[in-house]
This record gives sequence, structure tokens and C-alpha cells, in this order.
Amino acid sequence: MASFITHRKHFGEAYRGLQSGYFARMPQKSGVFVSMNVPTDGIETGATNPGDIDLIVVPYENDDLILDRVLACEVKVVRANYLNQGKSPNDLGFSQATGLSKIGFPYVALAHLIVSDSSPEHAWKSAMVARIVDEDLRVEFVDPMRMDLMPADLIDRSFGRLKKIGSKSPVIGLIAAYIGNTDQDVAGPNRPSSFWMPMCRQAKFNPHFRKKLVKNVALLVERFPNTFFDVPRFDP
Repeated sequence: MASFITHRKHFGEAYRGLQSGYFARMPQKSGVFVSMNVPTDGIETGATNPGDIDLIVVPYENDDLILDRVLACEVKVVRANYLNQGKSPNDLGFSQATGLSKIGFPYVALAHLIVSDSSPEHAWKSAMVARIVDEDLRVEFVDPMRMDLMPADLIDRSFGRLKKIGSKSPVIGLIAAYIGNTDQDVAGPNRPSSFWMPMCRQAKFNPHFRKKLVKNVALLVERFPNTFFDVPRFDP
């Protein structure tokens, strides 16, 4: 999870997918504070499902926390490989995500983060390649190249699985993201800046939203600011 949220562009694209309307209108000096593995009963006394909250995402604008946009996310890791590309988590995470909705977070999501090995070269496929040619972001196509497209296939397969289980609750947002195929990709200091675009379904406002709960989230940010990672919306 740490690798995912600290890869600012990758995490930003996932957040855009979950909160597209809000993301598009976020002003300068805005962003999100993200904390991992927060004990649920530290926010809601007596809550046990889930036992902890994998990610809490708290938007801010200037010096204000945007509490009606707080998002809680259940995260599962999918460890696939070339010989078993249909691999799924032992626990898909839907019951935990539903628990977050019942507690009263305004927005809830379920994310599957994919890790895999690489395909052998004989399984690589031809892909179209384009390059940006000017400051207006116009592109031109160059010669196709063979490459390992298994990450794209894994994202598509994982997202299809998420949509199937997520059909029970259209309020819950969904993310399928590929985070790497080596330790260097996932957590190394020289991990690549490029990434495979995640597939997402937008999170919808939770009808069970509780103001008291997000006030407790605000207290958490105030008391333990060092447990939150700052992801700015725009380049500093």
C-alpha cells in the first residue's frame, strides 16, 4: 500500500477515478492526506468490521479539511503469475468495504493491488506506441513494439471480478491497479516513474454518512498528523 500511495501520479489517477467530479475542480493548494492501517475502533468506538481501515483519504483545500469527501478504502493484494493469471485474493474484501459504509464514511472504495512476475518473451504482444511532440500534448505514432502486456490483462481481469462482486452495492468505488512485478518496482528506491493506468469505478455518496464519524477523522488528523502522507493535487 505504501508503494501505491507514494507513487503520486499512480495514486492520483486512482483517486481521479473514484472522485472524478471533485478531482477536476480541486483548487490550487489542495490535495489529500492519506493514512494506512488505522484501527477502526479508534474512530468509531465498538466497531469491529473491519478490524482496521487500510486507507483513509482526507481531502484538504488550503487550511481546511473537506470532511464530507473523506474516503475509506479496503485494500487487497492480488499475487498473480504468468502460469496463474486468474489468481484472486483469498478474501475479496467486499464484506469489509460494506462494513465501512455501515459505519458511516461518506465515500468508500475497494481496491485490488496487483503484483506479478513477467511474461516470457514469446508471450509478448505488439503494441502501438506514441510520443508527445509539443507543449500542446499532441502526439504522433511511431513503429509498434513488442512488449509484455500481461499487466493490462491482469488489471482488466481483476476489474471484471470487482465489478461482479461490486454490483451488490453500486455506492462502493472500485480500483484495480498494477503496482509491479519485482521488489524494485514495488518498493525499491529507483522504482520506475511510469505505470499502468488503473481501472476504476466512481465512489458514490454513502446514504449512511454520519457527521460524527468524520469529526472523529478530523481529530485523528489533528492529533496524529505524522501518520498522514500528504499527496498534493498540483505540483508544488
